[in-house]
Amino acid sequence: MVVWGKITLEVRQADRMPVWQRYYDEDGKLVRRLTFSEYKTVSGRLVPTRLLMQSMDKSGKQAVEETTITYEEIIFDVPISEAIFP
Repeated sequence: MVVWGKITLEVRQADRMPVWQRYYDEDGKLVRRLTFSEYKTVSGRLVPTRLLMQSMDKSGKQAVEETTITYEEIIFDVPISEAIFP
């Protein structure tokens, strides 16, 4: 289990879209940052389609690892069978 000391989030005021999220350890040191970008309207909803998660070095200033998720297709409001939730 991961326990964060603090998580901060910046949201664009105009459309309430996330811009970035920062994850701090229990000592207040920046550990990870998540950046949202490439906003697109999909099925009438504005969503960020590119997410970049970066793990920070011990100083909290330089990314040492990163993972990018790019949504190429998103489908909303798909019915989910009750059988999935036993």
